[in-house]
Amino acid sequence: MADFGGPPAVLVANKDIPARNLAEFVAYAKANPGKLNYGSPSPGSLANLAFALFQKEIGIALQNVTYRGASQAMTDLMGGHIAVTSTALTSAAGTIVGGKVRPLAITSRKRVPDFPDIPTFAEQGFPALVAEVWFALSGPPGIRRSLRRILSDRK
Repeated sequence: MADFGGPPAVLVANKDIPARNLAEFVAYAKANPGKLNYGSPSPGSLANLAFALFQKEIGIALQNVTYRGASQAMTDLMGGHIAVTSTALTSAAGTIVGGKVRPLAITSRKRVPDFPDIPTFAEQGFPALVAEVWFALSGPPGIRRSLRRILSDRK
């Protein structure tokens, strides 16, 4: 009946990592092989797959620390136990606004209006890392046409 967009993934770093953008992060990671780790919340999620592709693109592999969800990964990121994590923007928004983590890149095609200072992966030289999710609303057969129209118009 309706489809609507979901949150993009965002790559966020611990504030102690001396990188302000992707180029600096890649240089730092390459200069410190085997020393950096990555918090992997929700294996198989958009954020997790985007970071796996990012590692492949830059030719390095960070040590993976698997979490059951974003909240644990974000807590450990702020505590300095992991260097970076990739999660849904909605999961990281509060810590980004609060200045507790450093956003490095977002997976959307364009910058997100509510977070205009977070550059996309594409604009930082990684065009393959555009990944967006979407959600759909469905229902059982026989829903009145007038109701379907109302629901499909609310995007």
